[in-house]
This record gives sequence, C-alpha cells and structure tokens, in this order.
Amino acid sequence: MSADILATLLAREDIEITTTGRRSGQARRVTVSYFLRNGHIYLTGWPNGRKRGWLANLAADPHLIFHLRDHDLPARARIIEDLGEREEILSLIYPDLGRGELVSRVAVSPLAEVTIEGL
Repeated sequence: MSADILATLLAREDIEITTTGRRSGQARRVTVSYFLRNGHIYLTGWPNGRKRGWLANLAADPHLIFHLRDHDLPARARIIEDLGEREEILSLIYPDLGRGELVSRVAVSPLAEVTIEGL
C-alpha cells in the first residue's frame, strides 16, 4: 500500500463507496464507516436488525469502488458471516466495548473486509 494512500486511510473513519445495485444494476454511492486494523480494511456500521443496502449489494456483486480523496480505487469485498471471525474483528475495531455490547454487535452489525485491487 502506498504511503500516500495509507496516510489517508489512517486519517479517516468514513469513506464513500460505490456498489452495483443488486436489483437495478445501477451504481450506488454511499458513505460507510471503515477501520484499518492489522493491515486489513473493514467496512461496518451501527448494529440494527436489518441488512444494509450496501451490504446486500456486495453480497450480490462483491466489486466496489473505494473513493479515497483523489483516488477511486477498484476493490473487492468479502462479507464476514462467521461468528468467531466477526467477534475477533469487532473486538479489534471496538476494544472498549463491554462483553454484552460486543455480543450484540457480533450478532447484527454489518461487516465486510475490503481488498483494494493492485495494492
């Protein structure tokens, strides 16, 4: 990962991404939360009981554009569904959560790992 891109990633906590609409096939641009932990990029959001449109779009087509200042970076997402892996990652993202809140987030928070192509 270039130093310029890494510095930009470390300085922010939200990002615009473009996914392909699962029904419309149209480009859908949305702002989501992301975290860089242990060299991996994760997209997530506030926990609630409904699946986010961006996450459903990535389930149908994992390709996305990661918009980072002056860079539009092609990327691929992997939705993380395994509860053990979700708990491990979310505990890195939110180290100060109590056990009950962590369990709640593991159950319902959107979570995907992003790999930026060519980096």
